[in-house]
This record gives sequence, C-alpha cells and structure tokens, in this order.
Amino acid sequence: KQPLVKGFAVGRTIFADPARAWLKGDINDAEAVDQMANRFKRLCNIWDQARSLPANTPLNEG
Repeated sequence: KQPLVKGFAVGRTIFADPARAWLKGDINDAEAVDQMANRFKRLCNIWDQARSLPANTPLNEG
C-alpha cells in the first residue's frame, strides 16, 4: 500500500550467511535466528531512514 514501493526482495541478504553457518554447525538455532532478526532489523532501520530523508540524500548504513 506504499506508493513508493512496487516490489522488494532481500531474503538472501538476511539469511544467507547465518544459514550457511547453521548448516555447517558453526552456530546453533538460537544464534541463527538472532543473526537473521538483527539483519532484518538493520534493514528496516535503513529503510525507515531512507523514507525520512529528502530525495537523493545519501544514506548512512553504519
């Protein structure tokens, strides 16, 4: 319902590295979920920041 958004795909950005580590046994279920949740939260924060700025303003992704 947002006039600015026509499509959005970020799945691999959120889950690829944690999933790879989980499949290798380097992290457990809780760590994988935590990492994915943190990546999603960061993405949401960047998205909110972008929507609050005037057009063509560079984003601070830090």
